[in-house]
Amino acid sequence: MLQERPARRRGAGIGQAARGRAGRWCAAVVLAALILITLIRCAPSSVESLPGGGDGFAAPTGTSTSFGISGHTTSPISPGLSAALDLELTNPEGYALSVTALTVSIREVTASRADGAHPCTVADFVIRQPSDDLALVISADATVTLSGLAVPANSWPRVGMLNTSGNQDGCKGAIVGLDYAASGSQVQS
Repeated sequence: MLQERPARRRGAGIGQAARGRAGRWCAAVVLAALILITLIRCAPSSVESLPGGGDGFAAPTGTSTSFGISGHTTSPISPGLSAALDLELTNPEGYALSVTALTVSIREVTASRADGAHPCTVADFVIRQPSDDLALVISADATVTLSGLAVPANSWPRVGMLNTSGNQDGCKGAIVGLDYAASGSQVQS
């Protein structure tokens, strides 16, 4: 007597395994996306400074020459907090410069999350100028930073975000563009 065996479909086991792997992969992608969304939504609000630029002017002997100033924050800023600006000064001249009257100003704010209900403008930020007695000497043909000159951090300029009673979500991730200016003169040997 012959027994009938159940018919086997070719590849049935392979297709089910592939569908199982695809389902697990899809679930993993969805889970990763949810974790990423949660991390983004729970991230603290912070603002970064846009590397700014500026010029200083030195008049050694009746002629005017310029030197470069740029800077960046040492940490992110958020409502009620500020960050120091470790400025970089470049002297392209063949003589040392004494730099004074260093100032920082806010040029612009780029805030992609700002809208009518959640504005973010220059008025949301504040600058603390460097110490009035800050006098720097930059060697000939040199680029230096405030930290490299051992200027105490409490004498550096700072940029901060005001902590207002309104909703400041429009400033999340904003970029603050800064301008720098200073006066300088040739160091007499």
